[in-house]
Amino acid sequence: MDAVERALPHVKVSESYGLTEGGSPLRPPIDGRPVPRGSPGVPAPEIELRLVDADGNAAEEGELLIRCPYVCLGYYNEPETTRAKLTDGWLHTGDIFSKDRQGFFYFRSRVDDMFSCSGENVYPKEVENLLFAHPDVVNAVVAAVPHPVKGLVPAAMVMLRAGARTSADDLKVYCLNKGPAYAHPRLVEVVDTLPLNGAGKIDRGVAQAKLAQAYAASAEQNFLRDLH
Repeated sequence: MDAVERALPHVKVSESYGLTEGGSPLRPPIDGRPVPRGSPGVPAPEIELRLVDADGNAAEEGELLIRCPYVCLGYYNEPETTRAKLTDGWLHTGDIFSKDRQGFFYFRSRVDDMFSCSGENVYPKEVENLLFAHPDVVNAVVAAVPHPVKGLVPAAMVMLRAGARTSADDLKVYCLNKGPAYAHPRLVEVVDTLPLNGAGKIDRGVAQAKLAQAYAASAEQNFLRDLH
């Protein structure tokens, strides 16, 4: 976004958040305060928002719940989904957000994507954003893979720009230097393309399966090497 604004100085780039079931609940403040980079804004008028933890308790970081006139009444012919996603008019978005002291919301991850690595919550999106900051990275997907001690650890599948000489080890070191150590990808696979689903989005399930298989094979190779 910074690069686009530098290249097109008369264009203002902003972020938004919305979903079919609940409209667009976040917007720039009506008092004119600037929206920080990384945030879609504050609650829009007539919108009630809550952040809750896994037990449904109020939290500064957790799943976003929405209640407003724009929330859907239910899912067509999906009564179980309706019961799971709608409670007393509150829509469970499945998206994890945090909120700062000024009331700005920040998207962190999907509920299903977040995982724990030795007790630390890891958000794949944050690790992906860290990789995107590297000048040679074109695209990336991060997923959890099994680890015998830590339970789960991050692994990454990365596309590099044409002609880049950056290696997988370089990207590991980059993440260690720029982000928290527990969130650095233990495996980085440089690929020509990322797996896509029918909607043209990254297929995280396929990516996770491939990364888990590659990480297990890598761990086995390291074990056999140590034996020798």
